[in-house]
Formats: sequence, structure tokens, C-alpha cells
Amino acid sequence: MKKAFTFVELLVTLIITSITFSIIYLIVTNTLDSYKISKTNVRTLYAESSISLLFDILDDEVKFAGSGSELLKNLYVPTYIPRRSNSYVQKGRLFTEIVDHGWLINSIDYYEDKNQKIFYLTYVVTYPVFFVRNNDGTYSPLYNEKVGEIQWAIIKNKLSPDTEGYYTRYAKLKVTKLSGSGTYPGEVKIDDKFSIREVNLANPNRTVELTSDDKYIYPIYNSTDLFAKSFRQIRVIYDKTLEKVSMIRYYPMLDITNNTVEIDLINDVKDFSISVIYFDNGIKEMDINTAKNSIGFDTTTVIGLKFTIVWQPNWKKEPIIKSRTINIVSNM
Repeated sequence: MKKAFTFVELLVTLIITSITFSIIYLIVTNTLDSYKISKTNVRTLYAESSISLLFDILDDEVKFAGSGSELLKNLYVPTYIPRRSNSYVQKGRLFTEIVDHGWLINSIDYYEDKNQKIFYLTYVVTYPVFFVRNNDGTYSPLYNEKVGEIQWAIIKNKLSPDTEGYYTRYAKLKVTKLSGSGTYPGEVKIDDKFSIREVNLANPNRTVELTSDDKYIYPIYNSTDLFAKSFRQIRVIYDKTLEKVSMIRYYPMLDITNNTVEIDLINDVKDFSISVIYFDNGIKEMDINTAKNSIGFDTTTVIGLKFTIVWQPNWKKEPIIKSRTINIVSNM
């Protein structure tokens, strides 16, 4: 016959069991609390990294603001009907996708309505030499300089953008070196002569002659690479309803259809704002939309842009507010 537990033994057993469960409860509770804190910290770290990435992308792009700005003024593109060679018109239409968004140094623009905010930045990078039309219709570089293979270029009819009747054209070219001591691709020389014809985009196997108005040719840097930082427009879009910031990169190559890339950058954005930093008897700041819609605002006084983002997901009590000011160096 088994001996029964005494009251004291039962009491001790209950106390030990209670202590054991208390310890287990504390361990589990602390573990869960630590997990929650760690999860919150990871989320916050991810958000701050995403914000920093957004600012880094903007910084990397805005440094090109103003590059080639005079080439973007009154810029035309050809019009054509595919596979109909005779439909090709060299100075076809104003390139409104670019020209309509040059409020600041022919490079930067801003749009806002109740649903979204859009920041536009357009720039073009050319080789450090341009070609001048000779009396015989050939072209020569203005000075000795290195160039790569030339495909896309912007062509001027007049040298100064302030001259009456000034316009530019965007065209795809076929370049052939005829004579001279330079090399192409390579270092071209002022005694070089080139035959330069325009590719008929309606029928790329054919070319058309450039006109006497096509006096100055500015070859776009590395234009054989679609995704090179040579000629592009970025659109940073803040969707107020979705609380999301995204970016569209537009590569204006006219002979391809898939020339945009969209990237989602960060969610849970309560606000995304931009200010212009300008000099007027001291450094001042103004909301970019206010500046754009202010009659008489002098855009030449702008020296930088300030980007501010307010990030707050549902699980976070306090928002994260970050700003970055990026200087604008005009490369006109």
C-alpha cells in the first residue's frame, strides 16, 4: 500500500510548481517582448534605410540637373508611320514630354493635385565636343576630343538659345568618317570630315539627308546603351491615396516601345514634400508648388532643393520625419 502525501508535501509541491510556471511565464513574456521590440526595430531600420535609399537616388539624379539644358529648349522630335518611309518628318513635333517640364533650368518641374505629387527631372549628357556643318554638307568637330560611337544626337539650328527662331532636334544618326588624321570612334581631330545622315525611323534601313538648318550636332554620350545616364527623365510620384512613393525612369529612345522603368520605393508615407532653396538677400526656403505658381518668382535664384518625407505605418505611434537638401549646380 502506497503512502499518502502529507499536507506539507503537497504544499511544497504546489509552491515549486507555481514558481516553475512563474519562471516559464516570465521567460516567455520577456521573449515575446524582446521579439516585439526586435521586430519594431527591424521595421524602423528598414524604413530608415528605404528613406535613405530614396534620398540617395534623388541625390544621384539631381546632380545632373541643368546638364544640356539649352539642348532641351524648343526640342523637336521626328514623326512617322512605321514601315512607311515617306511619312518621316524630321522636325515633326515639339517634344512635349520633355519641353513641358522645364520650369526650372529647362530641367526640373513639379505638378500636384488632390491625388498625387510629381517631381520631374530631365537631363542630357553629351560628349565634350560638337560637330559643325561645313559648306559642302559634311561635318567636322570643333576641336580635338574623344568620342564613342555616335547614334543619338541633339541638333541645333543656331548656336545661342537666346537667338530668335532657335530650336533643337532629336535624331538618330548614321556617322561615317570620310577623311582626316583622327580616329572614329576614338579621338577626332579638327581636320576630320564626316558624312552624317539621319536614320529614317519609319524604315531604319534607310537614311535621309540633314538640312542646311542642321548646323551643330551634339552627340549624346554612350547613346548605344539604353540604360546609360545620358538622356533620361525621372518622375518621382507620391500617391496620396496609396501613401506610396515610386519612380518612373523614362528613356526617350524613339525606336523602341518599352522605354520606361517603374520602381516602388517606399510605402506608408504620410507626406512627401519638396521646397526650393533660393537666395534673395539671404538664403530662403519656399514650397516648390508655391514657388512655381508665384508670379514673378525668379527661378535663377534657386540654389537647391529640400526633400522631406513623413513615414508612419499603422503600428508606429510616432512618425519618422527625414529631410535632405540637395544643391543644384547648373550645367548650362
